[in-house]
Amino acid sequence: MVQLKRSDSRPIHSLGDWTRPKQPYHWKERRSAMELARAWCNGGEPRCPQELRIALDSHPLTLGARLIEGSPEHVTALPGRGNGRNHDLWVRAETGGAPLTICVEAKADESFGDRVGAYLRRAHATNARTGAGLRTRALARIVFQKPVDVSQEAVSSLRYQLLAAAAGTVLQAVCDRATTAVLVVHEFQSTALDPRKLHTNDSDLRAFCCALAGERVALSPGGFVGPWPTLPDPDSGSVVNLLIGKIVTNVDKDLPRWA
Repeated sequence: MVQLKRSDSRPIHSLGDWTRPKQPYHWKERRSAMELARAWCNGGEPRCPQELRIALDSHPLTLGARLIEGSPEHVTALPGRGNGRNHDLWVRAETGGAPLTICVEAKADESFGDRVGAYLRRAHATNARTGAGLRTRALARIVFQKPVDVSQEAVSSLRYQLLAAAAGTVLQAVCDRATTAVLVVHEFQSTALDPRKLHTNDSDLRAFCCALAGERVALSPGGFVGPWPTLPDPDSGSVVNLLIGKIVTNVDKDLPRWA
């Protein structure tokens, strides 16, 4: 078992204790927020879902990881002005005695949001003095280990949510004093979803991983790609190794319907 707590530090013992998402309409069957809670609290007390355990044991950097504590809707501060990164679930773990950070992005068929270029154009249209550009460059520098031109197609075509999720996971690892960070996309499939949206999400995730790798990578559900070195603090030069993975739960088949 893993000890999960709400943002108010109250322990989570069941689905009913799970921290609700900001938007109430996200809390319903076959949508990512509720299905993530069910995946972790399917038997009452929180436990690591089998899909995640298999993925963790598939990579030498996460093999045998012991999950210690965590929190749904956990926020990690990001550089610059604006809100922090809202992880659907953050878990502090350890493997081989070394700290390990795991952050989960839950998805049904919701998109990964705007592409970086569209996000910046919309931000500037709303406020000409926006700090979105500075923040985006800071996030890109963290995950790419160097300053990058976010207006170039190689970066502007990526999904902003994935950039923020990756950088936020790395920064959370710094808070946890971990040198390995794991970003997991947990996809909950059902007959209620749009297959075209699932395909788009899968393509976007693969494109992001290929951009980090600088070459084509094979991302298969149930495993990780990486690690890639990231640079959360250019002044210190400390490196955090980032793994990215995808796991899939078939909601219609694998999880019981609860009243």
